[in-house]
Amino acid sequence: HGNFQAIVQGNSCMQKFGYEWTVNGAVVGTGPVMAFNFPGNGMYVVCLKVTSTLPNGTVCEKKVCKDIKVDNCTSCNCSSLNADFGYILNADCSGHFVGSTQSACFNCVAYVWSVDGSMVGTGQIFDYLFTTNGAHIVCLKIVTLLADGQICEQQICKDVIVDCGITQSFPDDNTPVNLYPNPAADELNVEFTTLKSGEATVKLKTIDGKEIMHETRITEAGAQHFRLTIPAFVAAEVIMVEIDNGAKHIVRKVTISKH
Repeated sequence: HGNFQAIVQGNSCMQKFGYEWTVNGAVVGTGPVMAFNFPGNGMYVVCLKVTSTLPNGTVCEKKVCKDIKVDNCTSCNCSSLNADFGYILNADCSGHFVGSTQSACFNCVAYVWSVDGSMVGTGQIFDYLFTTNGAHIVCLKIVTLLADGQICEQQICKDVIVDCGITQSFPDDNTPVNLYPNPAADELNVEFTTLKSGEATVKLKTIDGKEIMHETRITEAGAQHFRLTIPAFVAAEVIMVEIDNGAKHIVRKVTISKH
């Protein structure tokens, strides 16, 4: 960002002046003072043209140009978004989360939070009450808009371990689960043990909660083995495997690697 001010010395015949500012040949402002946001580091030619009309109608014009070197500004692009968050877990099983972006380029930023693949809140500061002990995946997605209309989006996820003595009537998400192969390509095997027979919903989700696949499976008490087909459109990424049969709610992440 640069601030420029014209300095004009004229005789008493010249009382009114016109100002035109250009940067690299493009007109960017008028008036004795000009503020300009440079698009990035580099060399720029800044010119000021001053005009005045004498009483006899003669137009006087003077132009001065200077080379301006910009080398200490932050380039405003999507790669400089730098999404991050910190958190504190409380004794009552609640978590206090604060999102941040380190770039000064972005003045208007949207914060979207998800826990275990489900969107649960918005805003830079987010409070969440966990209902199960164990490992939870908390993600923050930051979205903003550049001056040229480009949408910038960045997401960061962290494993949050909750251990605050939650009492439950059924086993929680600490259930041992075997996922293989991991990374997976076309198929994924899921193995775990349950004490309840019945229907179980099986979902595959992206890390920010978008559902990729939804199936219903029949479970019998004891060891379970599901073979899931990974949809062909799923790219190389980390996804969530979510299984719920009423007695167990299991959320695990697996890496998809397309060859």
